[in-house]
Amino acid sequence: MDSEPENFEQLQPAELINSKGDFPLLLVCEHASDHIPGELHDLGVSPDTRKSHAVYDIGAKEVATHLSKVLNCPLIISNISRIVIDCNRDPFSPSAVPFKSEVHMIPGNKNITETEHIRRVHAYYNPFHNLVDEYLNNNLQIISFIAIHSFTPVFYGVDRHVDLGVLFDEDDRLANYLLHKLSIIDTLRVLPNEPYKPDPKVVHTVKRHAMARNIPHLMIEIRNSLIRTDSHQMSMGNLLAKTIRESVELIGRDINPNKQEYTNAQNL
Repeated sequence: MDSEPENFEQLQPAELINSKGDFPLLLVCEHASDHIPGELHDLGVSPDTRKSHAVYDIGAKEVATHLSKVLNCPLIISNISRIVIDCNRDPFSPSAVPFKSEVHMIPGNKNITETEHIRRVHAYYNPFHNLVDEYLNNNLQIISFIAIHSFTPVFYGVDRHVDLGVLFDEDDRLANYLLHKLSIIDTLRVLPNEPYKPDPKVVHTVKRHAMARNIPHLMIEIRNSLIRTDSHQMSMGNLLAKTIRESVELIGRDINPNKQEYTNAQNL
C-alpha cells in the first residue's frame, strides 16, 4: 500500500511530476494510488482488498516515477484509487465505479446514486484528464504517450503467462519499435496486447488523449510480482527506460529525419 503523507487530503486529485522534463514523451499512470478519500470510509472494502490490485496498480507509480526521472520526461498521475472512480474508463460506464473487481467486493459502490457518481467524475476523474489535456495543449513538442500499469499475476485462479504486455490498437508505430527492443531481453516474457486486448474500455486514456492528437502511443502492463520492492521497481524502470528512449528517438526520426537525437535523458 502506498505510504500517504498526513496532509494527503490537501493534495490535488491529479499531479504533474517533472513538469520541466524535456524528453518528448508524456507518461501517465491512472492507477497510481490506493487513496480513498476519508468521506468514503474505505468504500467498505476488506483489509485484504484494501491492499490488492483491485484498489491500485501495485508498483506502477514507483516504476513510472523512476522512468520520469531517468528519461527526464513529464509524468501525470491520479492520486485517487481506481475503485473511487477509474480514470482509465469511460467515466459513466458501469466499470468506472465497480461493485466487484475480480473476487473483491466493493460495498460502497453498490447502488451508487447518480448524484454521487457525477460528483466523483467532477471531483476525481475530470482533474486528471483536464491536466493531461492542458499539458498536451501547451507542450506540442510531445511526440509519444505511454500509460504505465501493472497487472495481477493470477486472475480468477489462472496464471497469466506474460511478464510485460505492450498494448496498442490501430496505431502501432511506437509499439512496433518497443516490442522489437524488448524482444532482445530473453529474461522476460514480452507479448503484444497481453494480458488484455485493446478493448476501448481498457485503453480509454490513450485513445482519448493520444489517438485524438495522432501522437504515437501505447500502454505498458507489468506483472506486479516483478515490481513489489524498491530494488525491483528501479531495475524494471531502468530496463524500460533504455528501450523506451530508443523507441521514442526512432519515432522522432520518423517525424523529423533531420533532427538530432535527444540528449537530455540520463545516461542509460
